[in-house]
Amino acid sequence: MKIYGSENNIALMKELGKRMKEIRIASDITQESMALRSGVSLNTVKRIESGQSIRLDSFFSMMRTLNLLPALDQLIPEQNISPTELLAHQGKQRKRASSRRKEEEWTWGDEL
Repeated sequence: MKIYGSENNIALMKELGKRMKEIRIASDITQESMALRSGVSLNTVKRIESGQSIRLDSFFSMMRTLNLLPALDQLIPEQNISPTELLAHQGKQRKRASSRRKEEEWTWGDEL
């Protein structure tokens, strides 16, 4: 299945689990060996491969075992600032997003 971005979380977890299983099998690694090498439980390996939710640190450990961590750089690329943008901000890197619309004044919600 190709991932387009409109899939729900359940479909994404199932697809990622399926892909990890295929890579594990192609690497000739058993589920037991995967668990041992990555430092996660056998149940965690089974959970991800069946499309269930697992902790992110367990996911990273399993990716490391399958030599997939470099792919994270493509998943969430580092943001580079152009020299022009750096000059526009007087050498200061942005630390917050700004809203283009006027924000409403915040209230507790219990004022009537």
